[in-house]
This record gives sequence, C-alpha cells and structure tokens, in this order.
Amino acid sequence: MSLPEGWAFMLPEAVFWEAADAHIGSGHSPGLKLKLHALYQRHGRQLFVGRNPIDIATSEFAHAGGTFFSIEHVVHHSETIAMRNIAELSADEFLAGLSRIPGNWGPLLDTKKRFDGLRPAFTAKAIELDAGCVRRLSGNPHELRTEIRKPTAIHGYAKWRITNTVPADWEPFLWEFPDRAAFGRWMRLELWYVLRGLNANISDNDFEDMMYAFAASYCGVLVSSDIGLKTACADVLPHVRVVGTPHELSDLATL
Repeated sequence: MSLPEGWAFMLPEAVFWEAADAHIGSGHSPGLKLKLHALYQRHGRQLFVGRNPIDIATSEFAHAGGTFFSIEHVVHHSETIAMRNIAELSADEFLAGLSRIPGNWGPLLDTKKRFDGLRPAFTAKAIELDAGCVRRLSGNPHELRTEIRKPTAIHGYAKWRITNTVPADWEPFLWEFPDRAAFGRWMRLELWYVLRGLNANISDNDFEDMMYAFAASYCGVLVSSDIGLKTACADVLPHVRVVGTPHELSDLATL
C-alpha cells in the first residue's frame, strides 16, 4: 500500500497486537507483519500509533471535568518513535522488534475478552433497560441511528457496564451527543455494536473495528471499505468522513 504525501495516519494499537500475535484478533498471519513492515519502510514518518481508548479515557478523567483531549493527546508518542526506529531493520529483525514494543495493552485486552464473552449478557441488559427500544430495533434496524444519537442513550448501559466510579465533575459531560469525552465515545460505539447484533451477524473483528472508529473520532477521517465500520461512523460519529482508499483523501482536500 502507498500513502499520499501530506497526510499523517494514526494506527490504533489493535494493528500492532494482531501483527505481534498478541491474541487480540483473528488476523495473526505472517502477511500482516510483512505488510506492516513494508508500510513503515515507505511511510514511517507519516505513521503515528494511537493510544488505546481505555488508556485515553482514564487519563482524561484525571483532569478536571470538561478538559477534553484533542488529537495530540491520543498519540502514543513512545510507541510511535519505537516503531519508526525499527522500520529500517530487515523483515526478521523488524518482526522480532515488533514483539518487544511496549504498550499498556492489558486493560484493553481484558475489555475485549469481556466484550466478546459477555455480549449476550449486554444484549439482555439492553432489553432490561428499555425493552420497547430493543423491540423497535429488532423490527427495524434503521431505528438504530435515531436511538443511539439520543444524548442519554448510553447512560443506563454505561452505569451497568463499568466497575469504576466516574468522577463527579465529569458526569455532566458524559451524556451528550456528539460525544466529546473519550469515555462517552467508547461507550456509545460499544452500545452501537451491541444493539447492531440484534439485526446483524456478530463479527469476530467488531472490537477491533471499534478501535478504528474511536481513533477516527479524533482524526476526523477514516480510511476503510468495511460497510459495518462506515455505518458505525455515520451513526455514532457524524463528524468523521469515511473514504475507501488512501488515494481518495485528495478529494477531501478539494472540498
């Protein structure tokens, strides 16, 4: 893959977990590692590693309520530098170095396991919270956009979903749409995928897709041809522009 000049690209940590066989996804093939190596050799200076959503939300909560992070806060700077430093190595050395890149992966890996293993329970909880809403969604998937965009749509789900207490000074900023808080963005994306499961086949990559969408919520643009991911952004992140290939980015620059 070649990338157009003049653009910077954020890669969520899921890309590196899969490439390093960190057991987060299903794409653990040597081909992914080699593609990542080739991409870094050609475009390493344009590539940034994104921090994972749990890390960002936790860090944001450590600040005063309403102190929202921007794109410079969601870049994992040490991992970005580390990846660029190994880009010029041979393929074998690159792959060995990739497995040693540090990352705060544990909390999010645990979140993925809970999401994949407990999604039926999440769906049952959604029914308990608002059975009428779930019935409408089951009968008409087009209702999902309307429901998920209600500012308080994630309130009951998030309160049940998390175990830690949300800081009191952040409470007023969590039930709004579009979401500005990292926690709100992640919970709304997660709930969208839970409710989407009422009408669509559940994919093994849904969790990874959420990470791409979350990163795009700070970048403003997502490069993907995945229909489900495009729909998620359209419903949950209306400010995100989605293009199918990197070379379509030139069209955005002229708008």
